[in-house]
Amino acid sequence: MKRKLITAIGIAALLSVSAVGLAACGDDECTEHKWDNGTTTIEATCTTNGKKTVKCTVCGETEERDIPATGIHALSWKHEGGEHWQECDNCDYATEKAPHGDENWTETDRQDADCVNDGWIEYECICGDTKTETIDATGIHALSWKHEGGEHWQECDNCDHATEKAEHNWTETERQAADCVNDGWIEYECICGDTKTEPILATGEHNYATLVETKTPATCAAAGLGVYQCTGCEETEERAIPATGNHSFDKDGHNDTEHYKQCSVCETVDETSRENHDMNYVTDKEATLYETGTRHKECSGCDYREDDESYELDGFVTDYRDGVKGTAEGWTFGKADYNWSAPTEERLPGNTGNSESFLFTESAYNDNADEPAWTGNGIQVKPGWIDGNWVSMKYVVGENVMNATYTIALRYKYNPAPEHENLYTNINLRIAVLSQDNSCKYSEFISFNGKTGTNATRDIEGLNAGDTIYLFIEFVEEKERNEEDTEDINSSWSQGDFLCRLYEKKADEAQA
Repeated sequence: MKRKLITAIGIAALLSVSAVGLAACGDDECTEHKWDNGTTTIEATCTTNGKKTVKCTVCGETEERDIPATGIHALSWKHEGGEHWQECDNCDYATEKAPHGDENWTETDRQDADCVNDGWIEYECICGDTKTETIDATGIHALSWKHEGGEHWQECDNCDHATEKAEHNWTETERQAADCVNDGWIEYECICGDTKTEPILATGEHNYATLVETKTPATCAAAGLGVYQCTGCEETEERAIPATGNHSFDKDGHNDTEHYKQCSVCETVDETSRENHDMNYVTDKEATLYETGTRHKECSGCDYREDDESYELDGFVTDYRDGVKGTAEGWTFGKADYNWSAPTEERLPGNTGNSESFLFTESAYNDNADEPAWTGNGIQVKPGWIDGNWVSMKYVVGENVMNATYTIALRYKYNPAPEHENLYTNINLRIAVLSQDNSCKYSEFISFNGKTGTNATRDIEGLNAGDTIYLFIEFVEEKERNEEDTEDINSSWSQGDFLCRLYEKKADEAQA
């Protein structure tokens, strides 16, 4: 017990001296060591500590310290009897033994088998063990072609096997044609690799194949004319230059249904460019209540257009001029005996609150191809022109009309003759509409100035199939008197340009 106490006191004294030395350190400024990472002197292993020496970066003092054991084994592969495992280089630790396994073998070298000799494959395992596998001889010959004296055969590269000899199989590989003076040749090669050349004797005939001068160029469709030189000598000859067939599709063309590009030289059509026309109406003259319009269809993609056609405003029913021409039904022309006296049995009754009546007498139709007209009874009616006092016309409303509204468009203009160039005729026009039972559904009086020309429109409502529209025209001639104003010395005539057209209004238009 006493010896142990003395030893403890001695160790304490040494630690005290060491602490004093650290404080002194040989360098008054080193009051606390700053150790570097140290230099390993003995490596630590999985089970044993290592050693390293650390050095103060301030005063240079060194100190040896332990490096703790790593606990990590340094494994190396071992193998024996078809198995492998790993052992630690520093202790007796080892992994469990296991078969090599196909996945661990890697091919490192190979010798292929041939027809009579086996081959082999060398493998190496991850553990370092090696093995060799045999590849059985294939029994299949590696044949190479041989040839001699017009025959060929095949021999095996690995044994003395050979096929029977046979004649060559020639294939043409190149040719030089003969010309008029020079021989040509044909080169052949056999599948065995042998070659031969056969001559082609000079033809003695010129081959004018080289164009040396163009006199007339060829076009896409027409042959030209040129001077050709023989390929074997300098002889020349004029010959046709074949048409090129190369069209210039830079011209626009069309037919009645489609447009396309065509050759500007020969007019051949580029079939890939064909497109159907995109036709749209273009108005040339607007249709009005008083005039038929004209329009045509034209393509938006080319300059193709169809012929002009006439057209009318929507709802157009008829024009009295068509009746004069005999091309429309419903119109009749004649003369009226019109008065304001009381109705008689021979006259159609009016119903206007006045004593109005008329008697319509139909005239005869003269089907003259150049100028058809209705004549007789002192009147004449032509397309656009009337003559004779109380010229009258009637129109019978066609079938399938019920409670309809018709617009009647009227126009009158007088053009003086040279005999009375300053005198004009006006007209008074009576419109009357009678139903099938002769009751008056509409009646109106309209005056027209023949000098200025007058347009007038009226809407007639409630029309049904079989109703009759009458127009009675009274001419009011302008007279020229003598200086004494005792008698007429000149007068305008009972005639003029006249127009009457009918339109059926749509329901929404009639309501508006």
